[in-house]
This record gives sequence, C-alpha cells and structure tokens, in this order.
Amino acid sequence: MNNIIMNAHATDNAGGAYITGESTLLKDNKFVNTSSGQVGGAIQLKTNNSIIMNNEFTSSFANTSGGVAYFEGENITITHNNFTNNHANNLGGAIRWNSGNESAGKVTENRFEDNY
Repeated sequence: MNNIIMNAHATDNAGGAYITGESTLLKDNKFVNTSSGQVGGAIQLKTNNSIIMNNEFTSSFANTSGGVAYFEGENITITHNNFTNNHANNLGGAIRWNSGNESAGKVTENRFEDNY
C-alpha cells in the first residue's frame, strides 16, 4: 500500500508487480510508465478472492495483452481505480481478464480514460 512504481519494465510479464496467492489486497498505489514485453504492463495477478482498489495506473504498456493488468483468477473485485493513457497491442488496453468463468469478478466505479 502507498507505493509508487515508476519507469519499470519487464521483458516478459508484469512490468510493475507479479502477484500470486490467495486473498490479495492491492490498494492506494501508483503505477506510472510501466511496461512488459508480453502481458500486464503494470501488474499480472494470478490469484483468487482479491481486491484491487484506489490505485492509479498511468501510461502503462503491454506488448500483447492487458496494458495495465492481466488477471487470471476468480472472485476478483476491481473498484475505485483510475486507468489513464494505457495501451496494449492486442487485447485490453487497460485490463485483460483470462478466465473461462463469466462471473470471475466484478469491475465497479473505476475511471477509464484514453486506454487503447
């Protein structure tokens, strides 16, 4: 909580943070100008029962999917975050959710601006 991750790059996945496990809380952080060579320009989350809230994601890039985030898991809540000026070359300028379950989580009360 309350971290600033800036100008971070990964050649493979998760430019800012790679998170695994159960019941993760990612709250009150800033990710600025992060990138990855594959998925999750800022974060890759492989977890269930997690909350992503009150974060700012600005100018993140993923070469394939999830300019900001690449999620694999269920019961994930994404709420009250700002996603601004993020990009992916393939899928999900801001978020790519890789789950076969349509009710894998919920995205509520976020701000998405200039993501492509």
